[in-house]
Amino acid sequence: TPAPYNGCTTTCTLGNYCGDRVTTNPPETCDDGTNQTTYGGTSRVCGPGCVFAPYCGDGSLSNGESCYDGTANNTGAYGKCSTTCTRGPRCGDGIKNGPEECDLGIANGSSASSCNADCTLRCGDGVKQSFVGLRHDLSKRTHVQAVWAKIDRQGTTADVTQSHVLLGHSF
Repeated sequence: TPAPYNGCTTTCTLGNYCGDRVTTNPPETCDDGTNQTTYGGTSRVCGPGCVFAPYCGDGSLSNGESCYDGTANNTGAYGKCSTTCTRGPRCGDGIKNGPEECDLGIANGSSASSCNADCTLRCGDGVKQSFVGLRHDLSKRTHVQAVWAKIDRQGTTADVTQSHVLLGHSF
């Protein structure tokens, strides 16, 4: 009779074990002889206990991975996940890219931001802005700050400040 897994026969013949470079299934799913890798990165490699270590592409987020869209979709394109399971360029990353008109990161959509949460410019977003007044910086006559009240569909208002640099135009 063969030796039991991780055991010996009555004549002291060693049975299969994790680390012998022979995959014995069950209980092993792999056996590369060392089985030391705790994270495979982008490769499926054998880990402790003769099971595959977590890796980008295994369908579970682990070890600092921020996304997984499936192997065919991890392209790193705008709004997609990269091949290393990190988020690619997207609205909200603080870098204007792809179809974005603006991107101020976590400030997108805040009341003082000129950028909507969807990375479109607040001006021209179809929301009627009502003019409240001007504030002049008298020490720098080239800068005027316009304060607008944003009137939403429920009729409530929120102050929205937009800065404009004047280039020889009267405001």
